[in-house]
Amino acid sequence: MGAYPAHIMVIGYAFKRRCLEQFHLLALRWLRTRFMYEGVLLRSEADKCEAAAGSVRSLLSISPLF
Repeated sequence: MGAYPAHIMVIGYAFKRRCLEQFHLLALRWLRTRFMYEGVLLRSEADKCEAAAGSVRSLLSISPLF
């Protein structure tokens, strides 16, 4: 508490890695050398579509801009 960690590790869906690295790290001003993303593969293309749709639904529920 009161200090940032030296490194951050995120475990999430593999297809979300690029978005997190390109946008969230930039917004946080976090160095990529101090960040690790462990991507979890989905079992099927249908699972990937459902996960992506869930991300969109989540974004729409919190953002009045979309």
